[in-house]
Amino acid sequence: MKIGNTSKKDTLIVTTAIEETWGTDEDLIFLGEWCKRYQAKALWSSRQYKTAPYHWRDRKKLAKDHEYLKQLYDKLIDCIAIDLNHFHNKSYPARFWQILIGPWLLNFVSVIWDRWEVTSELEQNELSSFTYLFDGVDRSPSKDYLDSVYNYSSDFWNHTVFRDIFLFRRLPNISLNFIPSDDSIKDINLDHPMETSIIFNESINIQLGKSKTFTQNIKKLLPFKFFKTIFSILKKSLIKAFHLFFLVFTKIDREFLIFHSYFPRPFLMKLFFALRILPAPDELFNKQVDYPSIHSRDLRWFKSFKAKNDFEKFLSIQIEKDIPIAYLEGYLKILQLEKFLPNSKIIFTANAHFHNEIFKLWSAKNAIERNAQLIISAHGGALYPLYSVFDHQEKIADKRVIWGKPWTSNQITLPPNKLSYKIKKYNSTGTVLFIEYDLQRYTHRAVAMPFGPLLVEAIDINFQFINSLSPEVRESFKVRPKYQGQHCIHQRYYDRFGKSIFSQNNSLLEQIGESRLVISTYPQTAFSESIFSGVPTMLFYKEEYFEVQPIYDELISLMKECNIIHTHPAKAAEHVNSIYNNPMEWWESSATIKARELFYDLCMSSSSNPYAAWVNFFNEQKK
Repeated sequence: MKIGNTSKKDTLIVTTAIEETWGTDEDLIFLGEWCKRYQAKALWSSRQYKTAPYHWRDRKKLAKDHEYLKQLYDKLIDCIAIDLNHFHNKSYPARFWQILIGPWLLNFVSVIWDRWEVTSELEQNELSSFTYLFDGVDRSPSKDYLDSVYNYSSDFWNHTVFRDIFLFRRLPNISLNFIPSDDSIKDINLDHPMETSIIFNESINIQLGKSKTFTQNIKKLLPFKFFKTIFSILKKSLIKAFHLFFLVFTKIDREFLIFHSYFPRPFLMKLFFALRILPAPDELFNKQVDYPSIHSRDLRWFKSFKAKNDFEKFLSIQIEKDIPIAYLEGYLKILQLEKFLPNSKIIFTANAHFHNEIFKLWSAKNAIERNAQLIISAHGGALYPLYSVFDHQEKIADKRVIWGKPWTSNQITLPPNKLSYKIKKYNSTGTVLFIEYDLQRYTHRAVAMPFGPLLVEAIDINFQFINSLSPEVRESFKVRPKYQGQHCIHQRYYDRFGKSIFSQNNSLLEQIGESRLVISTYPQTAFSESIFSGVPTMLFYKEEYFEVQPIYDELISLMKECNIIHTHPAKAAEHVNSIYNNPMEWWESSATIKARELFYDLCMSSSSNPYAAWVNFFNEQKK
């Protein structure tokens, strides 16, 4: 990459959105879009700047990098297992530690590689440049997996990673200028909700059902203090009774333990009854761990890994100092909580195997020490990404349950455990619902999605699509933005289209049920939920940033032919304009039905009796 100089003076390289490192009036090179927070547009747009192109915009490079990182991840798991066994005086196989640390490691390897490659682009620059780095303060190890995910979005955390890379690589054309700082800089949270606009917060309140109308309705339901008091007493009594039940039955061993399953509650209750098993309350694993406070590490615990290049040398240093406290100094704290949990022969979850440290340690001990089966189910799906989590779930699970057609040997197909909503009556005069999404400013994983800087491009084509809609469609067109993420989606839409463009219903399923047409902007769970509901559904997305498994190639071609899938803004808008008055006529056409049937076969494995299919599956596990 060559970034032409904007003037004769040295150019300042900006690594993050922390404005204290932006100098005063220098020409700037932003390392990525993550530096340019939408909330601070007035500041950065007034400077003379260029933005470095993002390395994973080249999808051939992403494919090559993914293969390298996947192999590196497998190698690191084996080495870390050896060293953690030595550190904790254990002799567990690698699978034990992979269940526990795998989710953190697969993210961390990708994150460090991403930041490394961002700086690699600077090696090709001939211009003289410099950057400001904080001196005298460093990042602390994350507490656990969830804390690490939070840190990957932190400007301070990323600043220290870039600082470590610059110090390690010593690029000859970049001067390092150090800024004195103290621990207060760690508390910078540039994406705090208070920094967003009032309109942004109002739209959140609307989605959460916290509007004035909602509050007034609650007051109408409980007009007298007497009823409020009675309600409060009953609520407290039920909670106490539940906790008493929980304390009595916590240590009872279970043949099955189903936790965070994503089954609808009525379905789950029927399943418990049919299998004659006790439920697993959230309190079973959702305990707070009192981790020791660790600010830095001097110990040298990671010794087995042999680096083959400079990046791997750098990565091994970062693993040693950044591995979460939960897996080193805090391991015994989790172990003390785990020993009070029941044993189980068959463990089933849809997502606790990623974020819940107590569950991960408990399931690892049951799987390795007691030969329990670990069954991991999908918690969403449609067109599954080509690159995602280095097959982590397939590697740690005895059985991996998915919704559609398998693409690896140990996957099992069962009816979706999340899809349950179907419309009772189609609303032919309802809204056109546009389901938007958001992600973090910084890339968290080598994944086939427009993570980090690429999301801005995806948003831009959505705006082009909306501007191409007819005035008639625009009158009933509503956007449901996603609240997780850091690209300030709400504010971007408000600034362009005003407050009236936002959907004001509480839940996604309610919004789908009141729509005449649903348009998803990503080929994942929301797309499946809408198709499953029976409402006419389209997918409009930036296809080149959503690589999917090759088993869907025929389906995608068929869905494009019948106008379910669109990738061009103007053509997508043309189709919406043409079917607006009667989307169901298009949805029930023979070509569209053929594509929908293939979608069910490949992505949703519909069953005439999903309940019986799941009961039979669990009963089979007993054998």
